[in-house]
Amino acid sequence: MPFADRTILSAINHVLRQERWALDRLRPFSGSFMLLVAPPLRLFWRIDELGCFDSADIHASPDVTLTFPSD
Repeated sequence: MPFADRTILSAINHVLRQERWALDRLRPFSGSFMLLVAPPLRLFWRIDELGCFDSADIHASPDVTLTFPSD
């Protein structure tokens, strides 16, 4: 995983760990895959059993895709 991807993943998980309610909301989706598209980034993550995000194999099919405009 590229350094920028690890940094973003680490930062988002840091915020999630500070907000228990967010982890509680994500935990039921454990094992689900998310594709985040924010040009030029394409980040593919899996929700783990704690409700945090973890890197995932880009060849899996995403359960949800979040797309942000490039501007």
